[in-house]
Amino acid sequence: MQWSNSPLLKQQSVKEAGSARSIMTDTTPAVKYPDMTDHQSEVLRRTRELEQMRHLEQMEALKEQLINDAKAQATQIREEAQQAGYSAGQEAGYQQGYQEGLAAAQADAAALLSQAEVAVKAATAEVNLFRQDKQQDMVQYGVSIAEALIEQRFTENQEAYLGFAESVLRQFEQPDIFITVRCGTTHVEALRELLDNKKETIAHFRYVLLPDAQMAPFDFHIESDHALAVFELDKEISRFRQKVMEREGTYND
Repeated sequence: MQWSNSPLLKQQSVKEAGSARSIMTDTTPAVKYPDMTDHQSEVLRRTRELEQMRHLEQMEALKEQLINDAKAQATQIREEAQQAGYSAGQEAGYQQGYQEGLAAAQADAAALLSQAEVAVKAATAEVNLFRQDKQQDMVQYGVSIAEALIEQRFTENQEAYLGFAESVLRQFEQPDIFITVRCGTTHVEALRELLDNKKETIAHFRYVLLPDAQMAPFDFHIESDHALAVFELDKEISRFRQKVMEREGTYND
């Protein structure tokens, strides 16, 4: 939601751009679009938690299996090499043969353990990368659900849309005021009825309602001599997505 309530800036922008409107951010309290219900929020939260738990469990199991396999293989090779070195030394009757065989076995085992350590580190890095990727996927999934719920609420429930529009109109409730309302063609009559009710309850409240086929169904602009409020649903949803992604990025740092 964008606001501008400086008459000097509004007059200057009208002189310079004709019918173009200057929109400036002001300290007028931002109007929030409808939130998800508690039940919808709980469903979204549980869905995200279950997906994250399932993928993390799979990756942790894979990591543990890699570590165990590497250790078992290293132990087996070391024991076999030690036995081979001992047998070779005993058969030749020389202690030197035994020592050389044992040294070779220990070297082979050390090399294998080193390789296993590298493999474990690589597996751990892969698990962490997978976890980060899935975290981003879950955030995207959650945001998509929230966006769908917001749009569905406006689409299927005209009262929700009108309630939001009325909350914006309250910023313009003052005697002897003239406002211009531009909106999409979907809710023209409902908005007209809402404005007529304001006209009956507020002294010298006047308005003009201008349907605009180029505007999206839920978008509207309300302008007086001192302020301008612009609501565009797609832009509000985009800002919502950006804020959620920024917040999740901060949590993961």
